[in-house]
Amino acid sequence: MSFKAVLCCYSVSMFAAQAQRDSVPLEKTDKLILPASALETIARLAVTYPLLFEIYNPLRGKKLSCGVLEFSAEEGCCHLPFWVMQNLEISEGQMLQITSANLPKGKFVRFQPQTSNFLDISNPKAVLENALRGFSCLTNGETIRINYNNRNYDIGIVEVESVVGVCPSVSIIETDLQVDFAPPADYREPPRVQPAAAPTAAPAARAAAKAPASTSTSTSTSVPTSAAPEPVQRVTSFSGTGFRLDGRATT
Repeated sequence: MSFKAVLCCYSVSMFAAQAQRDSVPLEKTDKLILPASALETIARLAVTYPLLFEIYNPLRGKKLSCGVLEFSAEEGCCHLPFWVMQNLEISEGQMLQITSANLPKGKFVRFQPQTSNFLDISNPKAVLENALRGFSCLTNGETIRINYNNRNYDIGIVEVESVVGVCPSVSIIETDLQVDFAPPADYREPPRVQPAAAPTAAPAARAAAKAPASTSTSTSTSVPTSAAPEPVQRVTSFSGTGFRLDGRATT
């Protein structure tokens, strides 16, 4: 048999104020605080340990899994970390259905920081692993909240895998869990700068055609070819007919 109860839900801050306790450690877990009567009922049932629960908001149809911190709440009431109430979309004083659960051990979980400033931490993986020591379960689709250096960081659960396959929730108690990170939810890739296009030959040719003719006065020097020699005119010293003194014709 499983434990089932319908309790009035309040935040752990209200519990801490009534009990005069520090609420900060109570917010660093995923565990709820139940009344002492719940422990008495669980003791009579064959409930699997460690104690894990499924909490459900019937008004919003939201549910997730969690552990239990202690049994010291007022009768008829339970207390949750405020970030868990935000995931369930439940307000102070609303009714909550609580059922004991038997979850498989987790094998792999992919986390997605909701803001990029989580990556500014020197070793975000080590910080997350240390924060998860205060958690009992992880549910696909929920957004957990961790605190580091007095600053809260919201981290979404985008993929969950157990040792028996894909499932909505897993136990991370004493589990060797493999983790991976998706890009932050607010991450935007920087715009790509388009390289300047190289000038083509056609515009260059058009520009050359529009350019004015050159006004340079320089001329090219041509080498003259050798001229043919003019025919030599033979000079005759005497022209006409000659006569001999003896009256004979000259030859």
